[in-house]
Amino acid sequence: MNTLWAPFVLLNIGCTGRVLLQVLTDFVPKVAYPLIGFTGFIELTALTWWGIELWRTMNVAKTSRTKLLTAPFPLPAQ
Repeated sequence: MNTLWAPFVLLNIGCTGRVLLQVLTDFVPKVAYPLIGFTGFIELTALTWWGIELWRTMNVAKTSRTKLLTAPFPLPAQ
């Protein structure tokens, strides 16, 4: 399974929860306001997870790069 599905789902849950709770602040503010912070934490967790996976992917690409970039390039004819 791809490791980026979990942060994708968490980000969507956090975003959906935030939108729903912001609507609920008009009707039950004492319940909705404390939970809005938790949805932000869920989104922050998802973005951190995604950033770590992105960093790992870029780091692996750097170490397993082929020798193509170190090969001498042909000079244009003059």
